[in-house]
Amino acid sequence: MKIRNARRWAPSGGWRYAVALAAFVLALVTRRELQPLLGPFLPALFFSVAAILTEFFLGLGPALLLVLISLPALDFYFVPPFEDFGAINQVDVIVIFGHLTINLLGIGLIEWLRRVQYQAELLAEVSRSRYEILLRVDNERILAEDTTRLTNRLLRNFTANLDSVMYIGNASIGYEFIGEVLRREADLPLADTRGRDFQHILHPEDAEMLEADLAGEGDSLERRQLRLRIRRKTGSYHYYDCGLEFFKAQSGIFVVIRQTIVAVDPLPPASVVLAIE
Repeated sequence: MKIRNARRWAPSGGWRYAVALAAFVLALVTRRELQPLLGPFLPALFFSVAAILTEFFLGLGPALLLVLISLPALDFYFVPPFEDFGAINQVDVIVIFGHLTINLLGIGLIEWLRRVQYQAELLAEVSRSRYEILLRVDNERILAEDTTRLTNRLLRNFTANLDSVMYIGNASIGYEFIGEVLRREADLPLADTRGRDFQHILHPEDAEMLEADLAGEGDSLERRQLRLRIRRKTGSYHYYDCGLEFFKAQSGIFVVIRQTIVAVDPLPPASVVLAIE
């Protein structure tokens, strides 16, 4: 993969050139302070160090500027005859040629390495982004497959036992379905306007017992049999033998309650029994 902006590894802004000028001044002052010790030897040493450091941290433009402005300075102050712009002799040519060759070669190599390094960082960022996208798509695929399996399973339950399905709920997404037969018997509206309708028509003890199961937080998520007392529109409670099942999905746990035996009505009052006899 080709990264077009790999050359933009260096920071941007005109302050880089001001820093390069400051590095040039520092190299000039340091070399002049050491002039009594070094004499005509190593006239371009400090300028080369400043140019290489400038290239490494600030980029190509400031480094080239420092190399160009250091040429007349080192030739004027540190090449015999000192502080004299007379005729250019062999020593001047050798010093200028060596200074340009070493600095341009070093700057070029550093620039190439820094671009390769920045390109590798960009490629790593692109790879990381694509990996995150791949993970997200894979999670969405798993969710879709899981939802499809769950839907097929629920549809099989509906088609096989449509009249016996009493309740389907998922507390994680706020979903609740109550069978039409049970709604009619409990005199519930066809549309759920309150939420938690199923708990309202259960006997309080049964509602408390099923609270954790209906929220998908029960200790056991295995299928089991229950006997529930459900209030009808007359106000009396009737027993229903039910099967409780759990369906795990990415969107939460679906709780399904299905009637297994026809509802058992409570015994009539004793006065009615005596009258019949």
